[in-house]
Amino acid sequence: MLDGVIDQYLATVTEREFDAPLLALLQANGFTDVHQLHGAFEFGKDFIAKRREDGELRQYALQSKAGDINLAEWRTIRYQVDEIRSDNLAHPHFDRNLPRAAVLVTTGRLVGGAALQAQDYNTRVQGLGEPGFELWDRDTLRPMLAATPTCGLAAGSPGDLLELLGQIDQQKINYQAVERYTRRWTTRPLQQVAIESAVVANRLRDNQRTDLAATVALAALRAAVCQPTEPQSAELARSAKLLHAAYATRLLDRYEDAASNPMDLLKEIAPGFIHLTYPVICLRLAEIWGLLGISPDVDAAAAARARQAVTALLTHQPGAAHPVSDNWAASMIPAVLSLRVEDSATVETYLRAATGWVADAYDTGLGLAPVGASPTEEATHFLGPELEHIEIATPGTSYAATVLLDLAVAANLPKTYEFILNELLAAGAKPTLTVADETRAQWGAARDGLALIPVVRYTESWTGNICQADHHLADDTPGIAAWDAIALSTLPRNRHPWWALQRLMN
Repeated sequence: MLDGVIDQYLATVTEREFDAPLLALLQANGFTDVHQLHGAFEFGKDFIAKRREDGELRQYALQSKAGDINLAEWRTIRYQVDEIRSDNLAHPHFDRNLPRAAVLVTTGRLVGGAALQAQDYNTRVQGLGEPGFELWDRDTLRPMLAATPTCGLAAGSPGDLLELLGQIDQQKINYQAVERYTRRWTTRPLQQVAIESAVVANRLRDNQRTDLAATVALAALRAAVCQPTEPQSAELARSAKLLHAAYATRLLDRYEDAASNPMDLLKEIAPGFIHLTYPVICLRLAEIWGLLGISPDVDAAAAARARQAVTALLTHQPGAAHPVSDNWAASMIPAVLSLRVEDSATVETYLRAATGWVADAYDTGLGLAPVGASPTEEATHFLGPELEHIEIATPGTSYAATVLLDLAVAANLPKTYEFILNELLAAGAKPTLTVADETRAQWGAARDGLALIPVVRYTESWTGNICQADHHLADDTPGIAAWDAIALSTLPRNRHPWWALQRLMN
């Protein structure tokens, strides 16, 4: 069954989705000094690496492609093969003095006349005394992905993986199930994580759940951050962040034009429970685009495009200010951080609108379901119980209240802060927060190192500084960048690193 999973994955994977698995395969097969070179100055080489063969160290250069390569495509790729065979420009770690080995990697096969042309090309250049190239196609990659020790899919829990993939194919998947499954990756070999995460993300993307594919990319980042001493950690973290950006861009391509018009966005949403799905989609897009808009790992144009889309979303889509439960409070953080960069004047309007929604939920309804609530529990709190005689207790605390107040403090908005505090307390929505030592809690993957503040005590009026509650005095989390910390906090969804929020806001 795993062969079928791998074949389906290789048949549909994109080049960016295959970066982390290829990196893992190289490291698992004895390659060292591995570097990914995607960008404007890769000089035909997607990866470089070294490997000792028959006692001799060789310098490898690899070009990676997705899908079948026909004759027309081969004629274009041939010039890139020329570069990886002979060009000495690449990277400071590229040793031009070592014997050269060139590899063309494709997740498909050479089809039509491409196979014969490639064979003739190799024969001709070798006849001239020049190095040829190796071909790693689908038939080469399949056994590597399935059985490579510490790296192949069979090395983990294939039954659990197959069950998850089945749930995805049957459209019976949700955020909680994906996040819960990926917690195991923090203790698995990172080479295995790279491949398994790519397979899961690809299957989600194929099933029109690109939002959850972006979550899987962050889960791979979590695994890398939680194993900082592993040699693959930095490269996996980089690949995971680029993959998240690729999925965010894919969502931009699909929904960007609808961001400014509620009716246009509603047309993009499948019918059924529209009162629930519309605000959830608004907040998920705001979260994912917001992370892209403040990412230091993407080019300026891509980040600006994402920020403009968030501005349109938060300005024109009422659902973006209507979290249906505390699960979606975390989405507001990257959205507002992005909005702060693009249009700071709109931050106050958005925070006040979201405050009004949360306050009304507690004042006139059942409040918001807590973090961790299932979609059924969210619907029950949001729409009321199906049977009138069933009573649902209204929660007295709200993580969304904490998020709104902290965003106002970080943005240095005294009047908005006091408005939010007064409105929420009057409605009975007391702010609550979980604080964590993430070296033990592992960004939601473990239950150690957690402490609950049942009711966060904020100052009744603005004190003139950036500290309005005790958790604003917390120290930075060592060894992690602010963007990474904010992105990883969207996995557990019940806490956020104040230091990172403040740093990115300013």
